[in-house]
Amino acid sequence: MLGVAWAFASPHGSSADEDFHLVNIWCAWGDSEMCTVSPETLSATVPETLAYSWCYARWPGQISAGCLNELTDNPVVTSRISFDNLKYKFPFYSAMRAFAGTDVSYSVQVMRILNVLIASILFFWALTSANWSLSRALALTWGVAMIPVGIFFVASVNPSSWTIIGVGTFWVFLASLLSSSPKSRGRTLSLSLGVFASALLALSSRTDAGVYLMLSVIAIAIWRWRFIKNHLPKKFGIPLALLTATGIGVLVFIWSRKFSGFGLSFPGAQTSTDQPVPAIKTLLEVPAFVFGLFGGQSAQTVLRGSEAAMGLDGYRHVGFIQGLGWTETQMPSLVGVMIGAAVIALVLAGWRRYENSRAIAFIVLVFAFVAQILFVRAQFDFSAALLIQPRYLFPPTLVIIGIGLALKGPKPFLNRFQAMALSSGLAVAGSIAWLATSSRYALGPQATYTNFGQQVEWWWSVGPGRLSSFIIVTAITIIWLAISIFVTSTRTSGRQRLDSSGLEPSSHT
Repeated sequence: MLGVAWAFASPHGSSADEDFHLVNIWCAWGDSEMCTVSPETLSATVPETLAYSWCYARWPGQISAGCLNELTDNPVVTSRISFDNLKYKFPFYSAMRAFAGTDVSYSVQVMRILNVLIASILFFWALTSANWSLSRALALTWGVAMIPVGIFFVASVNPSSWTIIGVGTFWVFLASLLSSSPKSRGRTLSLSLGVFASALLALSSRTDAGVYLMLSVIAIAIWRWRFIKNHLPKKFGIPLALLTATGIGVLVFIWSRKFSGFGLSFPGAQTSTDQPVPAIKTLLEVPAFVFGLFGGQSAQTVLRGSEAAMGLDGYRHVGFIQGLGWTETQMPSLVGVMIGAAVIALVLAGWRRYENSRAIAFIVLVFAFVAQILFVRAQFDFSAALLIQPRYLFPPTLVIIGIGLALKGPKPFLNRFQAMALSSGLAVAGSIAWLATSSRYALGPQATYTNFGQQVEWWWSVGPGRLSSFIIVTAITIIWLAISIFVTSTRTSGRQRLDSSGLEPSSHT
């Protein structure tokens, strides 16, 4: 329900680089009535509604999605198509091509809802297969962090959708599989298939998904090292080590090819123009980027992006860019502050019981998160050649939060007052995030989205209007948070209930 509601918050073309992804989807099976590929000129001929679907996001993005009404099905030539098999020829495009028809808007909505369905299936699968503490951690992680960035991209035709879904569930399947709690043969099979399915989905979407999966494996191996040491036969030790080394080598090769032609560069400070060391400048802005992962917008300062400073010798852009869509959707500060604060509060609550192995795994992932930012920025000399968007690092963020929330024990995670306060704040932030997003496309980025009396320039020809949709989305958001946060955090595990009744303890509910 939540995913479908967000699928209708924006028109086709609204996710970052979606014109590129749409062309690759419609051209994934070769030439057709909607696409003619020209390898000689590295271009394709597609309908105008595909090639210019980002008309409202054209920099500086000051208009609504009403410009889509002016686009036609006339063929135009575009170079926004990939001919590099290593980078972008992923199964994601071929799978989405099965639902690509002559009506672009309708086809995109079908693809969006399909991706939401895939997310729902894997989410439910992980919840019902994992042990109690991990199932609760997954529910809380998705409940508190998925709105607005995660759900926007899950309910899109951007390959980041599958990366978020796959990486966001993979860690739960693997960690539960490597758990010391008793498991039936059927549950072991379910968890094993879940590991395979979530990894396959992620690897079918983006190159960096492999890096995130490998980081998850390393972190969980550290966390579950005692189980691995006690249950892994010695004869499998050498083959497993070779397999792991091979996997890391393949990932390093793919990653190096993705950024081929770029060398690591860490410029120093430029004292004559008072410009700081770019790496330190970037690190100081990481907290703002973290809040950007949850809908927050970082402030514009002289050190970050002042036009007056851009021409100075030694100036480097901080490299972070926030916002949904093509990053042109401005969220109210309430969204990022409330959701970011809720995430921090929950993660801190998740450490009221300390575990050495879990702490090391958590620290490794946080270190890798920051290191990847510096690595990518250094590939481009800390210039504005590549700006880091929330969708790039949102998948590993889910793993970091999840491991932070994997508190053992049958006791409730929060008391009822804490859960109610948290859920209420998130319900306000989540529904306002949807309203701000939908208003950006229906009215324009500068519109007062709380005014429902405005004449819309874009909206769906069928279904409820903006106000009715907002009321429906608010109700859906409340239901989502009531179950994923309030119910999950305040209930006890089946083990405690069965023990108190004198029955045989159960390892899983």
